[in-house]
Amino acid sequence: MNLGLEKSVVLIVGASRGIGAAAARAFAHEGARLSLLSRGHDLDQLARKLRESQPTAEIITFIRDATETACAEAVIQEVLARFGRVDVLVNNAGAGLRRPFEQLSDLEWSQSLDLNLMSAIRFSRAVLPAMKQQRQGRIINLGAVSATRPRRGQIASNTAKAGLVNFTRSLAIEMAPHNILVNAVCPGSVDTPRWRARFNAMVAELQKPADEVMRATAGRLIPLERPGTPEEVAGLIVFLAGRQASYITGTAINVDGGLAAGILAE
Repeated sequence: MNLGLEKSVVLIVGASRGIGAAAARAFAHEGARLSLLSRGHDLDQLARKLRESQPTAEIITFIRDATETACAEAVIQEVLARFGRVDVLVNNAGAGLRRPFEQLSDLEWSQSLDLNLMSAIRFSRAVLPAMKQQRQGRIINLGAVSATRPRRGQIASNTAKAGLVNFTRSLAIEMAPHNILVNAVCPGSVDTPRWRARFNAMVAELQKPADEVMRATAGRLIPLERPGTPEEVAGLIVFLAGRQASYITGTAINVDGGLAAGILAE
């Protein structure tokens, strides 16, 4: 399928690993020009591999903290100076904070909201003038199934992701007259480095074979009986950026193997 993304300018915030890196690979395959941001120094390694696989790819990287107040405006201006436009913004910065409610400090609440919600708000605000001038744009926010089906022990990130989904829908309404489409992609359990580290720790704690632990966790809760892959989430992100998704806005689409359907295996 030709998604019409060749030479489109795509900015991915939170691009160095997992879903963000998979999205970068998928956009590069479509011929997009990439601006990649992460606070992790493995971002340059990703860019190097992308250039090796796509020798004609145009890629710039920003090793910066998306939660810094001035970051969004500065990065958008640099992207515009290099490419002259921004067609797609993917807001993927985020992390789950595992802490019971009564143990969370105001600072931890603020940090979770800043990373999972405010970074997307700031980057969206910074990119909108350029997208309005272009009379087109796509903003894709990475939410989570936990926005509507909260994960135990992750109340801060659950709350932030719920806010992100509502922000997505609200912004979509305001930006529709400008042909700027805003959607959220909401993964469930995805086999990213962070998820794999938690799973391996569970296997070590239970001292049981990995496949047995998988059946007892993902197999019990997820109808497809496995976690997703970053590439499966990236596929939807790239589709929403493409020409075939020109009538989709204000949605929050789960990529969760059926988890949110509420089906439990017997």
